[in-house]
Amino acid sequence: MDINKKKDSFSADGETLLSPWLFQHQDLINRLESSHRVDQKKLINILNHIHFTDGHIFVYLSHPKYEKGILLKASPEPCIGGEVTCRWLDETPSELKLADYQFRYLIILDGQSIILVPMSLLSVGSEGCTVQLLKIGYVLNQRQTQRFVCRGVTAEVIQTGFLASGELVDFSPAGFRVRVMSDFFKWFNSDRQVIINLYNNKKVVFSGPCAIVRQTEGHLEREIVLAPVDDQISRFKIRKWKILFQ
Repeated sequence: MDINKKKDSFSADGETLLSPWLFQHQDLINRLESSHRVDQKKLINILNHIHFTDGHIFVYLSHPKYEKGILLKASPEPCIGGEVTCRWLDETPSELKLADYQFRYLIILDGQSIILVPMSLLSVGSEGCTVQLLKIGYVLNQRQTQRFVCRGVTAEVIQTGFLASGELVDFSPAGFRVRVMSDFFKWFNSDRQVIINLYNNKKVVFSGPCAIVRQTEGHLEREIVLAPVDDQISRFKIRKWKILFQ
């Protein structure tokens, strides 16, 4: 799961909310019970390593009124006895009423793994939050493939009544990440499949239906992660992709 900062906002029922990333991985939450587990001692060591190496984590919040949760980027302070304070790395606008949200998980990107850590909120404010880790965390989405950065590859995202154009940012055998622009994102339905066309020197190198994994929220520009529905990338050998996109 690639997570990057994107400072935009979206509106729901007239309330403006911070949206660095909308969380569209409910499927991961649903798989927690069948995932590998990590005890609290190891989680503390991981968080302290992130602190001492000036790394970051994400805090996953859900709202009882809205379907999709949000992620806030944070820097963890030293974790002692399972209690950790997380300092926001992005300015939190006053319109985002943190007290109205449920603090669900800390999300840690650990090499090839994603770790979800259930937590109990102790306090929250404009500068950060303090939480108590629960006894176990969950290791999800073991990633066996490398992502390849791309330059000079044009991308089109097409949906009924919608077209966005831009560039391919990176890819792996599992999917693409594109950065596209459009004046009509209000007509874009992230729950429906899209057709993506990729061009290298005006030649089509990929065209096919894709599911939307996640996206940033912006009025004119978005980054969208897509997964081909029929696994075409895996059949098209990575070495050929690398040659095309060098």
